[in-house]
Amino acid sequence: MTKTLESVENNMNDLERRIEELERALETDALTGARNRSYFYDKLDLNRFKNGYLYFIDLNNFKRINDEHGHIYGDQVLTKFADEIRKCLGYSDVLIRYAGDEFVIVSEGKLKLESTMEFSQGFVRIKHSWEKKEDLLSEADKKMYRNKMKNKH
Repeated sequence: MTKTLESVENNMNDLERRIEELERALETDALTGARNRSYFYDKLDLNRFKNGYLYFIDLNNFKRINDEHGHIYGDQVLTKFADEIRKCLGYSDVLIRYAGDEFVIVSEGKLKLESTMEFSQGFVRIKHSWEKKEDLLSEADKKMYRNKMKNKH
């Protein structure tokens, strides 16, 4: 009877571990290992980052990279970019692949982002825990776009 209970307990532990792995996979971008858009909207708690910053980042000329070198190479570029940006982050900062070549970072402090690839960024301060993620993201996106246009000239 003891061996049966041990076996059931081991099976339960294995199932719990597998459920945790599946939940993590649902929140993670398979290509870059960053959190995904679903995590941003469904799980990320901005209360942890009050007085922190939300960054919106876009790789410059990424469409050209895909068109000229193919999507496999483009995927490698995205992975390398995410790895380089991750090195600039603090322990509690969160990197999110928002869409395509767009990334979001939520950070407790101001960051100096560096990469071997050219990118544009905009950021906003998270002043209140009740601020909507969509509003913060929209404002950071607008700032990123202005920076991108300014740097083109």
